[in-house]
Amino acid sequence: MCTAKKLVFSAVGHQQEVISAYLDGRMSRRTLARRLAAAGISLGAATAYAHLLKPAAAGARALGDQHFDASVEILDDDLDRVIDRGGLKVRATADRELTLYTEVYLLRPDHSQYPRAVVGTYTFDFSGAGTLKQRIALAHNPPYSLKAVKKERHNYRRARFQVVSVGTAAGTSTFTDIETVKT
Repeated sequence: MCTAKKLVFSAVGHQQEVISAYLDGRMSRRTLARRLAAAGISLGAATAYAHLLKPAAAGARALGDQHFDASVEILDDDLDRVIDRGGLKVRATADRELTLYTEVYLLRPDHSQYPRAVVGTYTFDFSGAGTLKQRIALAHNPPYSLKAVKKERHNYRRARFQVVSVGTAAGTSTFTDIETVKT
C-alpha cells in the first residue's frame, strides 16, 4: 500500500540564522552551502539555494519577514509505471512567484554506501500562484539511477522515494523544505 507524508517547514532556528548571516554579508556563499548541508539539507539543494540568493537580496530584508507557502507531492503510486516511463510524476504548488529547486531521492536504508541517493532533479519556476506538474526524469548513471530503482523493486518489491525542495521568492529570504515520501 502506498503512503504519502508531506512536511512543510519554514525558516526557523539555526537555518534562519545561517541565512540571515549570509544576507548580512557575515559569511560566504560556500560557508552558507556547507552549513545548510550540515543542518541536513542535501549538498546539491544547499548549493542551489546559495546560488539563488543574490547579494542584492540583502536589500529585500527591509521588506520585513515575508513567508510563502509551497508544497510538493509525488503523484505516481505504481512503481512499474515509474520504471516504464523513466521518471516520477510530481505536483508542485505555490502561492506566489517563486522558484523551487527539487531533488528526488531513492531511499535505500539497507545500502551502506548510498542509503539516500539523488536520482533526479528539476527546477519549478512559478510566474505567480498556481500548480505545476512534471515528470522528473530519473538519472541513468549508477549508483544514482533508474537501474537502482529497478534493483529495489527486484530485491524488495518496492522502492521508497523522497522529494526535497528548496524555494526562494523575490523579496524574501524565506527557506522552505518540502518533503514527500512514497513507498
